[in-house]
Amino acid sequence: MGDKVAHSVGVTAEPDTLEFTLTHDDKFIVIASDGVWEFLSNEDVAQIVLPFYEQNAPEAAANALVKAAFKKWKQVFILNLTYIGRRSNRRHNLRHHLLGSLHGL
Repeated sequence: MGDKVAHSVGVTAEPDTLEFTLTHDDKFIVIASDGVWEFLSNEDVAQIVLPFYEQNAPEAAANALVKAAFKKWKQVFILNLTYIGRRSNRRHNLRHHLLGSLHGL
């Protein structure tokens, strides 16, 4: 089961886990996939979530995290496409096509 190619280079279904002792000073826990952690730091996540915590709005906090992570992903993705586009002299067409495709997300 799974992706044999990915497994051959070290990708596993085993999650990274950490154990912490929670205290009264801890306000919230964010459990998210690498789609969030790859693009947002712990500090970014805390700054985004805290106002929603204070409003008791966890769903809004989750939506804000997804939106922020996606915004950062687009910046990295578009920068990479600009580089590819410059190498192939098709910069404008690639960016225009992909930005149009991503516009609704």
